[in-house]
Amino acid sequence: MIVGTTTEETPIIFTGSWIDGTGAATSSYAAYLRQVQGENDDNIRLEILGDSLQAMGAFFVSFGEYLRGEDVYAVANGLQSLGAGIEAIAGNYELANRTEARLLALIGSSIQALGSNFFAVTVTKELLQDEKAD
Repeated sequence: MIVGTTTEETPIIFTGSWIDGTGAATSSYAAYLRQVQGENDDNIRLEILGDSLQAMGAFFVSFGEYLRGEDVYAVANGLQSLGAGIEAIAGNYELANRTEARLLALIGSSIQALGSNFFAVTVTKELLQDEKAD
């Protein structure tokens, strides 16, 4: 996850970036605990919390970018938000021992990665255009 995927900071984008970053750190810590302690409901809940925070933070960033007229960045962050939200749902399915959990986690992480890559390609393209203009 790319934290602070914005072109310019506004209060809503700044807040969203911090929430997103907090969620990413929480998810990473939960993944570490799952490696060290093994699978248990508390670690799954912690990962759900992290994914939920990432979804909420990326949504704020997406909304902030939309308000600024940065539609491409709004879509990229919107995809990241959607993907993280689906991952949180997958965690709840995992707690309920539902077979769909792995498929939802795969779909969610893929959508989240698609949003991150879309953002990276857009920024790279803009940087290359700026270099050509100079």
